[in-house]
Amino acid sequence: MYVLYRALSAVHLENMLEVTRMGAVVMPPVPAFYNEPSTLADVVEHIVARVLDQFGLDLPTARRWQGMRASARPAGVASRPTPPGKALS
Repeated sequence: MYVLYRALSAVHLENMLEVTRMGAVVMPPVPAFYNEPSTLADVVEHIVARVLDQFGLDLPTARRWQGMRASARPAGVASRPTPPGKALS
């Protein structure tokens, strides 16, 4: 379920809680700035990449967050989000 970013009432929140209890993923389209987007298209691409990640699909042109220092990442920590139901490799 992809929800628009706006003020949410108690009814909205209860409905989102109910669908998550049924197994859905509620994912608001929140722009990220840690990847330093330079255009609106970069912001949109990042949000699209996050949605596709939920389905285990890759957007090859998406810039992935590598952390403050990619070499400092502990062993076994994925460099990108792991879609639900997929094991870390």
